Amino acid sequence: MAGRRRDSRSRDGRDESVQGRQLGRHPRHLQLRLGHPGRAQRLGRYAKVYSIAGNYIKGFESNLGANTVRLPINEPSVSQSWWGRYRGAIDAALHDKMKVILSYWSQRTSVGTITNMSAWKTMWDTADSDYGSNPNVYFEPMNEPYGYTLSQWVSICSGWLAAHSAIPRDRVIISGTGYNAYLTGVGAASALKGTLLSLHFYPGWASYTQEPQWQSDIL
Repeated sequence: MAGRRRDSRSRDGRDESVQGRQLGRHPRHLQLRLGHPGRAQRLGRYAKVYSIAGNYIKGFESNLGANTVRLPINEPSVSQSWWGRYRGAIDAALHDKMKVILSYWSQRTSVGTITNMSAWKTMWDTADSDYGSNPNVYFEPMNEPYGYTLSQWVSICSGWLAAHSAIPRDRVIISGTGYNAYLTGVGAASALKGTLLSLHFYPGWASYTQEPQWQSDIL
């Protein structure tokens, strides 16, 4: 993205991969938590979600200097009536001049793969129709695609880019393979040229004690 991105993420309080609707996770990266779906249902309509999300976002901006929020979506969250409410969080961020990353999080029934390919495509068609023309909205086809090989993942991303060719590639974020951990493969794929790349680094998973070990892992 142009300029320095200071972001935050929004996530569902239950888990990163949930069965059913996502409520909304990291790019400084802020974490906007709307809570459990039961609470979201009580919040009710678009205006209420807009208001609550707006309060969080203003806090992110004033306290942390954030300028970007990453929000998760999945098939049920976009295909059901909840989408009309969830858009309140997206629109509140955009109204405050924030950049928004819409990121697909597979449901718990999946193992690092897309839950339902047909529904996934329909989900992205809807998100593209609603926000594809907004220059402050970025699209991440999938978060942590650890169930796919490099060639499978590049093929999926290439298909996504072809289906949404009107979205500039510099507003598309391609996850590294594994848990967004490996960028060399996707970075070298000519089919993905011009896109942004996403790296997740989990230092707690390693037992490194020397700086070169950390550098090797990151690079």
